[in-house]
Amino acid sequence: MIGIGGFGKSRILKQAVEAFETANKSVVVRHLSRNTEVTKKSLEDLGDKAGSCSPAAVNSDA
Repeated sequence: MIGIGGFGKSRILKQAVEAFETANKSVVVRHLSRNTEVTKKSLEDLGDKAGSCSPAAVNSDA
């Protein structure tokens, strides 16, 4: 989603993620840091930490 600052993009993303988490208890959602580069290893680590759950990653610049 693209838009000017203050449009509510982060709020919409937060609400969408919360609804997704409620509907998909077997998925672990992690929010990516804006200060760290996403690497193959970091994504693999998400899977390791999720245990029996399926991992999902979310990125927002807010």
